[in-house]
Amino acid sequence: MDRLSRTVREQVALGRLLPLGAPEDGAWITERTAVAALRAVCAALPGVRLGRVNILPVPDGPVGPEVSPAAPVGAVPHRPLRIEARFEAALGEPLPVLAERLRTALFAAAGDSGLGLPVRVVDLAVTGLVDDATALAGAPAPPARPELADDYGPASASDAPARPGTAAAVQAAVLSVPGVARVTRRLAGHAGVHVHDSDGAQGSARYVRLQLAAAPSYRPLTVARAASAAATQAATPGAPGPVSTAVLITDLA
Repeated sequence: MDRLSRTVREQVALGRLLPLGAPEDGAWITERTAVAALRAVCAALPGVRLGRVNILPVPDGPVGPEVSPAAPVGAVPHRPLRIEARFEAALGEPLPVLAERLRTALFAAAGDSGLGLPVRVVDLAVTGLVDDATALAGAPAPPARPELADDYGPASASDAPARPGTAAAVQAAVLSVPGVARVTRRLAGHAGVHVHDSDGAQGSARYVRLQLAAAPSYRPLTVARAASAAATQAATPGAPGPVSTAVLITDLA
């Protein structure tokens, strides 16, 4: 029961599995990772400090096609997202100016030029006013989620040659992609590289699911696309049908 409770807490701490890019990209990022990236960008903004941040689907927004069977369980279908953020503001500048500065930074960090999230709305709420702007810079911001333990043993490449089409071959191909820091296993019970053949009603297919850490100097969506292409190519030999790959970015490290 202790292990089960720990697993549940860690899965909740990952937050939502948010879509990256377009539906055909088959890419997601954990909310925890996305929020951490947003905090890093906004930490340098003068006069504001982020509090709690959530990223969630826009209510009644258009929904893209159903997620691939390769997608991780609980992945949010591709649809417009909104950021809900609370922040403290320093006195000295008009509040609308500070809010617009923060909103612009969040849009840029989350959108096409940053993480690659389909963010369409940024909702802000002021939770406090501070006389001294330096106090905002010196005080720590609250974490978006509870702390996670180390992931479930990051996978690494083996020196032994991998048989084409296997998970080992896929992992070796993915680890050679620029910007892929490592293969992870943040989702409890799921391998960092999972290859599954299926005989469904619509025919046979091979599904590949990846969990990756992207290097912080690389755009997550770019890494996900390149990793997906490499994984699909490596998984094709011996596949019973079309290969579909889904990528989850779990860390930026």
